[in-house]
Amino acid sequence: MPDSDWWASLSRPCPVATGTRVRLLAMPNDPDPVAVGSEGTVVGGNGGQLWVRWDSGRTLSLIVGVDRYEVLPAEDEAPGPVIVSGPTRPPQDPPSPGPSVSPGHARPR
Repeated sequence: MPDSDWWASLSRPCPVATGTRVRLLAMPNDPDPVAVGSEGTVVGGNGGQLWVRWDSGRTLSLIVGVDRYEVLPAEDEAPGPVIVSGPTRPPQDPPSPGPSVSPGHARPR
C-alpha cells in the first residue's frame, strides 16, 4: 500500500518534461517489467510517475524513486551528463582497516 508521501507526490509536477527520452536501468517491483536497457519517450506524468511510451510499443509508467532510469540527451544536443533516478541510499563509511601490523610481526591474539 502506498504511503501518504507517495499519494502527495501525485499532485506535484512531473520531474521530466514530456517528449524526453529515457532508458530503463531497473524496474525492481513490477511482475512484468520492461526489459532493462529499453528506451522510450515520456508522454506525461506527475511527481510520482513518469508515463512512458516504450519503443517496443508498451506503455508502462516508471515509479519515481523506485524504478531507475536515465535521461538521454536530445538528438540535437551534445552528449553530456545524464540524470539517473532511483532509490537513494545514504553514503556508507568505508570499512575500517583494522589494527595496523608491522611487517614481520605477528598480529596479537
